Amino acid sequence: MIYRFSDFTLDPDSRVLVRQGVVLVLPGRVFSCILSLLEHRKRAVSRDELIRMVWGRDNVSDNQLAQVVLLARRLLDDDGASQRMIRTVPGFGFHWIAPVDCVDDSCLTTGTSKDEPMAPLAPRPELSDRDTPVLVASAPTEPEPTPATPVEASRRRSGPLLLLPGVIVMLLLIGLAAWYWNMPAPPATPLDLDRMTGSTARSSVWVLPVTMPVADAASSWARLGLMDLVSERLRAQGLIVVPVESVLLLLSARELDGDRLDPGWLQREFGATLVVQPQVQREGMLWAMALTANKGQGEPLTARAVDADLVVAAQQASDALLELLGMPPVRGRRQSNPMLVSIRQAIRGAEFEAARASLVQLLAAQPVDPEAQLMEIELELAAGRLEVAASLIDQRMADVTFQADPRLQARLLLRRVTYRRRAGLENWSEDVDQAVALLQKADAPQDLARVLLSRGAREIVAGRLDSAALDCERARRLFVELGDHVGVADARYNLATIATMRGRPAEALEQMAASARDYERFGAVSRLFSTLGLMVGLQIDLRRWDDALASSDRAAPYLPKITAAPTRQAYLYRRASLMLGLGRLVEARNLIDEARAAGDAPLELSVMIALDEAELQLLLGHPELALPAVSAALDDIEKWIAAATDAAPIRLELRDTALLLLVRTALQLPGSVSRLNDAVLTEQQLTLLQRASSVDGLQARALWLSVRGRSEEAESLLRRALELADSENQVSSLVSVTGAMVDLLLRQNRIDEADQVLGRLMARDPDALARDFDAASLLLRVRHAAGDVDGWRRALAQLRQLAGERHIDSKLMQAPESID
Repeated sequence: MIYRFSDFTLDPDSRVLVRQGVVLVLPGRVFSCILSLLEHRKRAVSRDELIRMVWGRDNVSDNQLAQVVLLARRLLDDDGASQRMIRTVPGFGFHWIAPVDCVDDSCLTTGTSKDEPMAPLAPRPELSDRDTPVLVASAPTEPEPTPATPVEASRRRSGPLLLLPGVIVMLLLIGLAAWYWNMPAPPATPLDLDRMTGSTARSSVWVLPVTMPVADAASSWARLGLMDLVSERLRAQGLIVVPVESVLLLLSARELDGDRLDPGWLQREFGATLVVQPQVQREGMLWAMALTANKGQGEPLTARAVDADLVVAAQQASDALLELLGMPPVRGRRQSNPMLVSIRQAIRGAEFEAARASLVQLLAAQPVDPEAQLMEIELELAAGRLEVAASLIDQRMADVTFQADPRLQARLLLRRVTYRRRAGLENWSEDVDQAVALLQKADAPQDLARVLLSRGAREIVAGRLDSAALDCERARRLFVELGDHVGVADARYNLATIATMRGRPAEALEQMAASARDYERFGAVSRLFSTLGLMVGLQIDLRRWDDALASSDRAAPYLPKITAAPTRQAYLYRRASLMLGLGRLVEARNLIDEARAAGDAPLELSVMIALDEAELQLLLGHPELALPAVSAALDDIEKWIAAATDAAPIRLELRDTALLLLVRTALQLPGSVSRLNDAVLTEQQLTLLQRASSVDGLQARALWLSVRGRSEEAESLLRRALELADSENQVSSLVSVTGAMVDLLLRQNRIDEADQVLGRLMARDPDALARDFDAASLLLRVRHAAGDVDGWRRALAQLRQLAGERHIDSKLMQAPESID
């Protein structure tokens, strides 16, 4: 029997899902989930029954099931809000509701026999078993983010040499900042566990999800809710407890069955001191909660409590464990409702109706619970019901409970920030500052760390790097104390961006590499992908082509998992820039075409792709084709600058980059227009050229003056550009301007001076000649002009190794003595 629904056909025997004649690639468990719901479509299927159908066993967490259902819905163009095919039955399970036709299984909709070759696979490798959507240690109202804008660290520039250093467009960090808002905070500042372990290093406690008997609807919340309760209880006595979200991220990344991490591995990888494994059992009418704490050495500690109320049993077991650790139990402390964790998981899985049903139940029982009221706002924001969320925010703003509690008021302000940003409103910045001021008075380090990082991102965008560094470093230290590895990685990401803008690329790369390592371990795919992209940009700026290729190759397997078109286009653009730098022009051409075919890119990314296109045409010897591309890019940059609400120094530098490429293009045009007259440069472009003051701008002006015979003025500008590039630690700029200066000196037969200028570059970056085509070509030109046959021969051999598909001037390939 074959099932047809919407534009899909599913063959159970062949385990094939076809859409419009194309066979889709999907994980086995996702296929089993869809098939199980189809086969039992006449009724709702409980969560436990579906788990047994898909996994063939019972010890699977609700979180794992939710991830599979989420993937199934995405594959079928369904989601938890619309529920066109798979409906959530609150408190029970799921029900297939889409119309289904059952047909004979002699053929598929492609008209292909089962024994014949299948249709080509759809480009959907993202649906592998590793692609279960990960939880984000961030704002529950935000999905795992992709950058708000795709412009990254590497800025494509030109010169006689290919790529010059990147500009970090900090609008990227607005997307990153969304990760940091609305995060529930632990209740106390943690202390060291050194007195327990004798260690001099900071250490942490890992609490795993609760192992339950076969769960029913009444207790399904407990696996994660009680995990959070135990974590909060231990944290209240000063232990560094890893946030629940980080544990779940790691579990998802490692694809473990049974929600268990090896204590020894956690100790080796993360310095874990204790790994707490909670387990719940029924004892007649009572609940028994056991907490087994593995210390890595010696026998585990076990604390146990029994009570008719599962929450009370968990609280008592936590206190008993604290006593075993030589610490006082928590007395009289108000706990957050554990059901909120389960509701948050439903929101993250886009199971909005299930979350809403649970919240209605919870608020009916506790109508004045501020945590539940905040969760209600999170739900409406996540579901896209912005006006409802805004109304709820206004109500809570007037509530005396929120007004009296700085932490609650701050968290409410952060939700208003989320609303205002999503609604396209700009009056959110003051709310961030007010939230910081409130949280500094409250005992809420997790909230404070996240909002400090958000404010730091805002300051980076504004170019206020000193205040940004203070906020981001303070956030990093708080995350270290909290045992929040993903938070530490986020802080390093921001600090790396600051280091890049301050001209410290080596420091930035070190920070980014550390962030990428933790993002990869925790399965934070979007963050890892963005970080690797920034690393590629920095490595291109440093002309470390092999390193850049390694980083780009490392990011490539994650590309199918990235659904945001601008982020995919940004990767293709960076990859094209890399191929240009490696001389792999055919690959660069294909990547540029692929980036354009991916859809309309944001304006700033379109500019980057156009500059790549122009650079490629120059390398192919087609300046007449490069000219319209770079002219159009320059016009777009002007539109971008005009639409900006700030001074936009980054945009101004990018404009100078395009001007330099425009001048270089004009110089390669045949005939009189190569003299840069008005037939090539418009009056507006000439005006912009006169104002240009960045490294690229100074070089562009120098080339323009040199063509007109004003060599002294050109040389003065180039020397200023060299000093500026050196002071800003711009290796790629230094290579480019050195090339312009060497060319000018060689035209004047000042060979010794040209050799000295090249020598300063070699002293600055001794390996540049061995790894970079443009730097090696400078050496060849100088050795050729000097008549150094042996040096010329060695330089030519080196250049040929680096050329790839690039052209080497035929005159430089002839021995110096054979040139007239």
